[in-house]
Amino acid sequence: MTEAPDSAQRQQALDPSRSFIVQAPAGSGKTELLIQRFLRLLGTVEAPEQVIAITFTRKAAAEMRARVVRALVDARGGQVGESAHRRATLALADAVLSRDTELEWNLSFNPQRLRIQTLDALNAELAMQLPLLSGGAAGAPVLENADPAYADAARRTVEALSQPNQHLDAMRTVLREVDYNVTRLEKFIAGLLRTREQWVPHVIGQPHELLEARLKQSIELLRELRVQPVEARLDANLRSEILRLTRHAYEHGSDAIREKLTGVVEPKAASQWQAVAALLLTTVGQWRSRFTKTEGFGPNHKPEKAQLADVVEQLKTHAGIREALERLKDLPGSDLSTHERAMLAAMQRLLEHALAELRVHFASKRVVDFVELAQAAQYALGDLDAPSDLLLALDKRVQHILVDEYQDTSQAQIRLLELLTAGWQSGDGRSVFLVGDPMQSIYRFRNADMSLFLRTRRFGLGEIHCEPLVLSANFRSSPAVVDWINSSFGAIFPDEDDIELGLAAFHQSSVTQTSDGNDFVRCHGLSTQALDQEHARVVEIIEQERRERPDKNIAVLVQSRTHLAGFQAMLRARGWAARAVEIDALYKEQFVQDLLGL
Repeated sequence: MTEAPDSAQRQQALDPSRSFIVQAPAGSGKTELLIQRFLRLLGTVEAPEQVIAITFTRKAAAEMRARVVRALVDARGGQVGESAHRRATLALADAVLSRDTELEWNLSFNPQRLRIQTLDALNAELAMQLPLLSGGAAGAPVLENADPAYADAARRTVEALSQPNQHLDAMRTVLREVDYNVTRLEKFIAGLLRTREQWVPHVIGQPHELLEARLKQSIELLRELRVQPVEARLDANLRSEILRLTRHAYEHGSDAIREKLTGVVEPKAASQWQAVAALLLTTVGQWRSRFTKTEGFGPNHKPEKAQLADVVEQLKTHAGIREALERLKDLPGSDLSTHERAMLAAMQRLLEHALAELRVHFASKRVVDFVELAQAAQYALGDLDAPSDLLLALDKRVQHILVDEYQDTSQAQIRLLELLTAGWQSGDGRSVFLVGDPMQSIYRFRNADMSLFLRTRRFGLGEIHCEPLVLSANFRSSPAVVDWINSSFGAIFPDEDDIELGLAAFHQSSVTQTSDGNDFVRCHGLSTQALDQEHARVVEIIEQERRERPDKNIAVLVQSRTHLAGFQAMLRARGWAARAVEIDALYKEQFVQDLLGL
């Protein structure tokens, strides 16, 4: 194994005086880096509780805690380490042991002082410290699947607001938008309740005028963001030429084209480039091949027609410009129509009632969901302008925060982190360390928003600037696998980050292992979706691998448990020992059935 090509970045990541956001692809050893950073920070604080490491799952938290404790045990036992990165970890652990002795932490007898926990556990801990401020969520069981609660609250909302009352007009306004389909409306409300962390702070308890102003600001920001990729790809001369020819089309084209190109004479850049998109692209988003008298380029305007044709040919050489222009075509206007204002007011009333119904449901069942738990923690902390006593106390107790799997962070989790770091400034001895990989975001069903990783990398976390680092070394896979991933996914992922759509650019990995000449990637295509034929083909591949490499273990990865139906039986029928990892329910295991029988 060769030296990591990103060793300088890994060493830089251990600087306790700076905050970082690290993009760590699969196989890059991010957990080891997190552990090293955690140990490095422990060696600088007065109490171990001043360093908090946050993971996404309980399993990840348990693994990280076990590896930190193992590093401390090995360092205490005088182990040296078999690799360079392991020796670095043990050296950091040895420094922690010195700090432990100096300040009498007694970590050997009190490993629970190492604060490595899930974000949900942190939310529950905060809510428990001030149960009255947390809105009654403290200590309540958390629903793993809250969809039935959302459906019940949505149904009760529609039933209540459909009765003659002051909200009936609002219900009628919203119903018209769904063609008076009550079932569709209930599903719509349930979906909004599932993602309420995104709208509750902006909608509930807010004056309607303020909500309307914020919506207009958001639309204007969206319009600006859509324009930036267009202007960034074009030099000033080409931009000027395009707008000049679009104004020509507006002045000399038909009434129909003038109506489409009105934005070109408006002062806002978004409106101007929307007009450009309408002129240059067809209704299906392709480059327009012909420009006629209708578009203002008839026989009397041959020079302008030739110039426009030349411009289109130039644009075809600019990667991504057509897609960027196409995305401008469906932009909303800057101003809200009378109907849109009425819909906004109606939706505000509807959501206020739906939220109340959901909280009644939670109270009656004495349960909460993850969103309610997160909001309870935030209620306990107060806000930036009016912090609670708990937040003021935490501001002194928490010095460093590390977050794993940051690409799966949600809006509510970001707000919690911003509260916990409110008032932190660069150079004050406190830091955040965020690690993740936007190319591996998988928790959208838990309201994860991968664009938050990209936003943090560009704009920081609250007032904290996080220096971006990118790891490239792959310690897990063979050269053939790394090369295949680089070539395949490099063509699938975009060339650059797109914050608005939450799309991450692909970063290639670097090989660290040596090849034995037998590593390769081979794709097997089937012309059928029949599961039994897929199973049979996989069995053939396994038989060939067993003949060629009888001493090797073979792993079979599946998309879901349902894909294994009947497959394990096929393996066992051939006498092959097969173990399903996190597949079979515990009660189906033979030893569990035996215990139940006893």
